[in-house]
Amino acid sequence: MYTNTIQVGRVIRFGRGWADVTIEQKVRRINVRPDLLVRVGAYLKIINEQGVAVLPSYERHTSDLLQ
Repeated sequence: MYTNTIQVGRVIRFGRGWADVTIEQKVRRINVRPDLLVRVGAYLKIINEQGVAVLPSYERHTSDLLQ
């Protein structure tokens, strides 16, 4: 059985190919595709430390770790 680990974090800084995200009150730098439109204040969903998606405004979560 395969378990997905999904984390949601808020973007505090970004550049071409990376973003600094706060997850559980810690700052992490993650790699993002250069063509992904990321803004400061946006929320990112990180799936299994590999996939990254920008969350729409109506899908904000209060918890940082979902299982």
